[in-house]
Amino acid sequence: MKQTTKYTNQPIGTFDGLRHYVNPATGQYIIAGKGGANKTLLKNNPSLDRCRENYHEWSIVGKWSHQIRRSTFDILHLAFGNYTSGLNQFAKNLQKMDVESTKGIRLIETSKFKPLLTLVNFNTQHPFNKVLIRIPEVIADSQRKTITVNIPGFRACNEIIWPKPYGYFRFSLQIGLIFDYVWDENKKEFDEQYPDTMHRREVVRGEWTSRLADIFDLSLTATFPEEFILAENASVVVALGIEIGTNETPDTISFKKGDGTMAFVACL
Repeated sequence: MKQTTKYTNQPIGTFDGLRHYVNPATGQYIIAGKGGANKTLLKNNPSLDRCRENYHEWSIVGKWSHQIRRSTFDILHLAFGNYTSGLNQFAKNLQKMDVESTKGIRLIETSKFKPLLTLVNFNTQHPFNKVLIRIPEVIADSQRKTITVNIPGFRACNEIIWPKPYGYFRFSLQIGLIFDYVWDENKKEFDEQYPDTMHRREVVRGEWTSRLADIFDLSLTATFPEEFILAENASVVVALGIEIGTNETPDTISFKKGDGTMAFVACL
């Protein structure tokens, strides 16, 4: 019987054709059966055409979700629960919106549905819109390279709803890039629309602030490097994170996974 640690989603045991493993996001054991069509059969059997179509399309669903995780990497510790399945389902829904391409090679064109990304829930335990009761103001320059998020007249004790007592909070602003996926007829596979473009991301963190602080104007600005050229159809995602500190003094503030939340507040 194969064993791995509980922090991976790899099989930790097999019994009578069944495998079981621990979901690292929820800590729950999952039992699944072995089997299914092998790669050669899936590639050549005419009766598995629909399976091949689904396989092609799901291949970029995972890649799209990876783009999201990569663009939010610096604040991704604020995500919590099994959010990956939600990302994959969201990507699949975007794919279904391509009504022009043939099933099996439908595209994921984020640039056509940018506002929808603000609906992604990264934290199943503490959804962002249940923690921060204000909708932040997002301002971008004409090139979408400098992004500012403002919450004027902010007062944490009234506007951050947290289920447990806490002493301090901190906001972080992360900006990153998401590219559309297109079908390459020559290679017979999906590819990013700008495969040679660097996947830039920038993060700016605010100061730890007491929840009892006076009203103040909260503002964070993140900027891509001046020399960075932003591709026309690249989508700039704007993510805002809230960290919750529970210790009594700012010099010893602690943070553990689950003490905070994050979300896309805009996609430009």
